[in-house]
Amino acid sequence: FNISNPEKIAPDVAQLWKENLNPSNIAWSVAEIRWAPYWTTLFGPAVEVLVMSRQNFQAGDVEKLKALLTKSAPDTRERALLEWQLVLALSLKDDAQQAAKILAHLVKSERNPIGADLTNMTASRLLFQNGYLDAAVQYYQKVDKSSDYWFDAQEEAAWAYIRKGEPQNTLAVTKTLVNPVFASQIGPETVFLQAMAQLKVCDYPGVTVSLKEYRERFKPRAQILTSITENPKSVATVNSYIEKAKNKVPTLKELGGDLKNLPRFITRDNRLNDLIHLEKQMDIEKKVANELYSRSLAEGTGKVGFQARLDEFRMAADQRHHAAHSAILLKIKALASFELSEISKTLQKMQIVEAELLQQISVSNRLVKTDADKIIEKKGSTGSLSKDKMVFAAENEVWFDELSNYKVDVKKACQKTR
Repeated sequence: FNISNPEKIAPDVAQLWKENLNPSNIAWSVAEIRWAPYWTTLFGPAVEVLVMSRQNFQAGDVEKLKALLTKSAPDTRERALLEWQLVLALSLKDDAQQAAKILAHLVKSERNPIGADLTNMTASRLLFQNGYLDAAVQYYQKVDKSSDYWFDAQEEAAWAYIRKGEPQNTLAVTKTLVNPVFASQIGPETVFLQAMAQLKVCDYPGVTVSLKEYRERFKPRAQILTSITENPKSVATVNSYIEKAKNKVPTLKELGGDLKNLPRFITRDNRLNDLIHLEKQMDIEKKVANELYSRSLAEGTGKVGFQARLDEFRMAADQRHHAAHSAILLKIKALASFELSEISKTLQKMQIVEAELLQQISVSNRLVKTDADKIIEKKGSTGSLSKDKMVFAAENEVWFDELSNYKVDVKKACQKTR
């Protein structure tokens, strides 16, 4: 598939390929293919759509996607995948209105391969992008607590509250997210978001705690990620994850304590999942090649010249398997590097928050000195949105039913009162 002039392939050979590679053949889902017009002539548009639907498209590929959609058969999984890719490309192109229309159609399709939680997340983001913040929050709240997307939905809803000028609601949401139990499942931006909301309501002690928490939480996290970027093969949890994912991509719940030693978005990377699927097929091919070679040794096929050929086949299979595994490790290294960069960039934002904190405290102190008969204070209250507030038997217990059920009232915050 990498040859520059496929139309020069001998017709008999091309016909053999066509007969043996039907659209359901597993090769189409694992092979790295550079598609050429000749392949469409040989295998048909259905296979072209199947192969192209696995690719990652960008904002500039909208017209290419639309052309592929015209070739796809209605009510097929491949067509639904292309529609999903078109939704993402249009969003990146800042055409959220058109993306929303296609997403609404995709949701109704029985062939839709995208889960409800990710669909709701995407709808929320499109609404956020268009400035419909209240509606965005409502869609974020549809994401179930059992979903791997729940933490992201909560964080993005908290950003919507900041945009709406409701930092008290942002604080209510982040109180759950920054719980130490979930340290391996939230990113550095969540702590920054909490600190920014605290700054807006003049909770200066809270900002100080957030600044300290950021250092304590993400310094060791950065060390773990650095070890993955240097040598992912030496990290036991990385090897364990690859083996688990060969059978089924594990959920965050299934990974449990291993999460703290893995890149945060490892379960969601489609490219990584494809590479792991490829290695699984290479495992099978390598095993078959070794069995054939072993049989050649036992049955004396060297007499007819088969043994050397089978040895070449065995070594080639071993090389393909090694290449597949190396590609997986490179991708995991890239995910770790991306998260390290995120930690570093957010640290710079936290330093800005710290500078603003010092500035505001300095101004507050001057106000107190020039107006000694008045007191600068912050009034507020915290409570539960639920009428039946739960009481923990011990403070160190975490009950998931109670989480995301906080309310913060800071309407009187940042006011100077007599």
